[in-house]
Amino acid sequence: MLTSPAWRPHLWLLGCVLVLLITIYGSTSASFLSTWSRDPLGHGYLVLPAALYMAWARRDRLRRLTPTPAFWWWPLLGVTALLWLLANLTSTTAIEQLCLGLMFVGFIWGILGTSAARELAFPLGFLVFAVPLGDYLVPSLQRVTARFAVNLLQMSGVPVLLNGEVISIPGSNWEVASACSGINYLMSALVMAYLYAGIAFHSARYRVLFFMSAAPVALFANGLRVYITILVAFAGAPRVASGLRHYVVGWAVFGIILAVMFVLSGYFREHGSARPRVLPSSQGRQSSGWMTALFAAVALIIVSVAPIAATHVLPVSSTPVVAATTEVSPPWRPLDGAAYSWSPRSLAASGVSAATYLARGRHVQLHILHYGPTADVVTLSSRERGLTGDGWSVPSSVKRTVMLRGRQMTVDETSIHSEKGSLLVWDWYWVGGASTSNAYLAKMLLARSRLFRSDSETALIVVATDNQFGADAASVLEDFLQHLTVGTSQNDR
Repeated sequence: MLTSPAWRPHLWLLGCVLVLLITIYGSTSASFLSTWSRDPLGHGYLVLPAALYMAWARRDRLRRLTPTPAFWWWPLLGVTALLWLLANLTSTTAIEQLCLGLMFVGFIWGILGTSAARELAFPLGFLVFAVPLGDYLVPSLQRVTARFAVNLLQMSGVPVLLNGEVISIPGSNWEVASACSGINYLMSALVMAYLYAGIAFHSARYRVLFFMSAAPVALFANGLRVYITILVAFAGAPRVASGLRHYVVGWAVFGIILAVMFVLSGYFREHGSARPRVLPSSQGRQSSGWMTALFAAVALIIVSVAPIAATHVLPVSSTPVVAATTEVSPPWRPLDGAAYSWSPRSLAASGVSAATYLARGRHVQLHILHYGPTADVVTLSSRERGLTGDGWSVPSSVKRTVMLRGRQMTVDETSIHSEKGSLLVWDWYWVGGASTSNAYLAKMLLARSRLFRSDSETALIVVATDNQFGADAASVLEDFLQHLTVGTSQNDR
């Protein structure tokens, strides 16, 4: 393909443009490598070489086509760059990475043309696996894996209790942590299934069937691994069970997953002599080099606006910011010191304020974690929100609708436990004068605040009370919120 006069200048231009794109979005490009390095199976490093191989395998079919720039990608690249800017302003790395991946596809499609992109649809689709979007599936996978393991333990006659993500058997508790959710197995299995389907099958139906079979195989294998680990510990060999969680066993389980997938591939054999259709030579007039160069130059200018704006046009202000303040009315009265030995970890908070209140013999701790203009306070799990640590675990977390000074609001309700006791914790975000527990809405509010330079600080507000036997902790927190006012004040920075 490189020897074709019609393709050679387009491919060289495409290569130079993609290098420039990686350079322009250097921080986002580096975040890809950082994310791939945290994956114990390292499937991210396979994505680009595999996509290039699949594209090279289609070189004879591409040679019959004429590269023609798709100018309609200009506005799409502009929208993608705007989304990247909003994600950058709110430190949403996953969306930044997704936008950069879409820009990659946009430049390839725009420079080589729609006909070529249609032939490259499978390798271009494979680039999706370079973006670690699977991280958002972790909480759901943790619950699915825990329930699956508990069902098998019950079938095996093991006394077991499931509390959120914690599996309790006589003598020990096992938490299905994020690393045990099976996300690494799932994503790596999907990558291998997609790659194998693209090479082994020509029919879209067989490709989809084989690809979809990878997910249940990977999740079943991971759930079986968790079940066997706990079963061995129950049988009286905790040291062996501990060893089962090492990387060697993880790789062994992944090898079994691949073996099962390849065995399943026999059930998706394409009968007959299925071959890819033969394309006629393109009848269109070959585009001139200046048209392709024009598309590339304007597209680079369009996508360059976002990082320039993020760095120079929309810098974070150092002027006084609006911070969250609170007032609590009687019968709640403040006390000196802390009622409990627990407090949320500050993580990247620029400041933390805490107070303890007492009413009707019940204590409530109030914590406000103030975050600076660039901190990523908005997260999706209680662990990331800093509610755990110092021996405290989170077996369950749900949403609860409450009333805050006459207004209905949803909070994250988390039960945390340790040897020191049990607490019920409610928390929500305060962004730009609005309260919400919805992480996605909080991200939007944060993006609006920073895009329009309103200098509003973000805060995470946390209230906690102890789970006393025979008392309703939720009612205590509800009563406290009825007397809590969240306002604003000017703080110098």
